[in-house]
Amino acid sequence: MSEKTNKGIARIKIYLAARYSRREELCGYRTQLQQRGYTVTSRWLNGGHQIDHAGKQIGGDGEHLVEDGTAEEAKALRRHFAVEDVEDVYAADMLIAFTEQPRSGHSRGGRHVEFGLAIARGKKVIVVGPRENVFCWLPEIEAFDSFEELAASTFAENHSDIVTSPGLDPDQVQMLLSGQTPTGARDIFADDIAAADRLLRDENK
Repeated sequence: MSEKTNKGIARIKIYLAARYSRREELCGYRTQLQQRGYTVTSRWLNGGHQIDHAGKQIGGDGEHLVEDGTAEEAKALRRHFAVEDVEDVYAADMLIAFTEQPRSGHSRGGRHVEFGLAIARGKKVIVVGPRENVFCWLPEIEAFDSFEELAASTFAENHSDIVTSPGLDPDQVQMLLSGQTPTGARDIFADDIAAADRLLRDENK
């Protein structure tokens, strides 16, 4: 959900999804987004998958343990990180998916699950890279060749704060972002609309 300040400002939250091997690259993109005032919810970028469910360091072999370990500890870590990633996707208003060439190399596919979760939850989804599968062609999904192109198009100005009425929930905020009119928005702004109508009538007298 969007974070709100005391002034009714909604701060847009973004989840960055990609192969784990691209973590350091995406940390750079996270920094750029944060500098523009956005919140990035992707805890996996912190390298947190090197710690256990209690926050204890599991050492430099942590990723190897999670990927290849067969012990109960490894299973527990996998469950923990899966839950954490789902929570972070749900907490975001938008997901940016960094894709790969179709059928190139081996991938565990976790980022595809995150992509699907975001679509199912009705979140704004942006693809950076090739349209990797048929779902990347959904009409509501935007696609860019690179993060630089995305940043120049979408994040050229700081639009991370959106003034909202207290009556608008984060889903309605996202509809406003995409140029749609949220259901019930006219009721929320009914007093303002009525006041404007009265002002126009008075001016035309």
